[in-house]
Amino acid sequence: ERARFTDNGNFYFTPAVLADYRASLAPLGPLEGITALGKPGLRGGLTTERYLLSFASRKLLAVVRREPGSGRIEQWAVYPYSN
Repeated sequence: ERARFTDNGNFYFTPAVLADYRASLAPLGPLEGITALGKPGLRGGLTTERYLLSFASRKLLAVVRREPGSGRIEQWAVYPYSN
């Protein structure tokens, strides 16, 4: 849903970037769960939220940065997770 992203967020998520995320995440199978990690914080003028993404074979960390007030997503990244 493009309306949920800022102009910068929409600029970054080109069809090529979306295809790369799809190609990287699809082999993990269906998402089995999402767990919020901690409370949202403020960094660099954006709120920062962290989520644990659980798949059958592994877990990933998603970091979401939003505009305060509007809640629109400025940045969204996925990283390997180890506890």
